[in-house]
Amino acid sequence: MLERADFETRTWERLAAHMHARIATHRESNDRPQNTELQTAIVRGRIAELKELLALPEKVAPAHDAGPN
Repeated sequence: MLERADFETRTWERLAAHMHARIATHRESNDRPQNTELQTAIVRGRIAELKELLALPEKVAPAHDAGPN
């Protein structure tokens, strides 16, 4: 299971930047008028998957406060 700390690393920052770049590339390719409905659906699915991965930090419970109770 992923933890909050997993998303506070330089590796996650680089991976997120890569995913944002891939989304931009997919959006450009999706704007081609010659795309078939199937091609458009595939590209939209790829974009949705990348967005889901980018949203993972929001779905992970916040780190527990280690302070006194």
